[in-house]
Amino acid sequence: MTKTVRALGLLLITIFLLSACDSSNSNSSSPNQSNNPGGNANDSSNPRPAPNLTVRPGRVYNCLTDAPNPAYQTIRLGLTPIPDALPIYAACLRGFYDDENINVQFVPFTNEADRDAAFKSGAIDAEIGDMVVSANLSKGDLGTTVAVIFETNPNQAVFSVLAAPGSAASTIADLKGKQIALADNTISDYLADYLFARQGLDKSKGGFTTQGILDPAARLTALQGGKVAAAVLPEPFASVAISAGAKLIDSDKGSDLGAESVLIFNKQYATTHGDAVRHFLNAYYRITADINTNFDSYRKVLLVAKIASPALAKTLAPISFAPPRVPTADEIKAVSYWAKQRGIISTDLVYSKVVDDSYLPKRMP
Repeated sequence: MTKTVRALGLLLITIFLLSACDSSNSNSSSPNQSNNPGGNANDSSNPRPAPNLTVRPGRVYNCLTDAPNPAYQTIRLGLTPIPDALPIYAACLRGFYDDENINVQFVPFTNEADRDAAFKSGAIDAEIGDMVVSANLSKGDLGTTVAVIFETNPNQAVFSVLAAPGSAASTIADLKGKQIALADNTISDYLADYLFARQGLDKSKGGFTTQGILDPAARLTALQGGKVAAAVLPEPFASVAISAGAKLIDSDKGSDLGAESVLIFNKQYATTHGDAVRHFLNAYYRITADINTNFDSYRKVLLVAKIASPALAKTLAPISFAPPRVPTADEIKAVSYWAKQRGIISTDLVYSKVVDDSYLPKRMP
């Protein structure tokens, strides 16, 4: 594709994003199932196949409106409306999947439980989940974690503990004996156990109680309505809660608790279509390199993907995405211990059975 064609294509994408943002007025569920292309290359030594200009000459593929290319391998990807999904949509709108000659079909979910059920049933090929999900999917040898997507660092949290508006609490210790909203047996549950334990509060000994609410939007509503004393929320729900008066009590910012988001593929799919997985990651890391240095240019994608409301899309603190890596052995060991204690798994996780780094780019795209 010539520089002129690419420049014209990017101009068209910008116009599309602007028009979509003008018409967007909510942060409800993710878009309807949409497709974006890229390709199935048999030579895995080539990190990016040449764009197929005979398919759509002179224009950049629009994954939200154009039909998929039937000649390409399709990845059905389950997504919930969280900032972690920003690069997935941005790579689509920039035409990066088309460059890689793959189709990526977005399958939206409002909560993790429905998404994970779809994964187990074979309705989707991959999902953005977490390491507790990965542990759960290890039963039956269903999934393999191929990359860390979004992780905490000294400047950003993945999950936060928030007290209800008007609460007198200012520390975890102030929540002793209080009810905390979270999603049972998920990464938010795992994180709460560790954050509260650091302050000497053990759920099993009455240090705090929990109310299981799977949907983070419903958790946010319960917090704002004072139905619970506090809640464990991911972004963008944590930012919404704070803007509405909730108090930030603690978070995993800068911790080594392993609450990162990960990309999980159906193991059989990854084995059969390994090149498609590699080309997907090529596109993914290509877009995150740009987002990490130019976040403001991608705020409109938060609206197009219905990840955030117009107000939040303007004010959300810039976020950065993980460099190419997979979870460490220590991270898997910590999650394995907790999941076994909770009865989520019956045997310790074997690192090589739940993590596979062979799909990561050998060099940056």
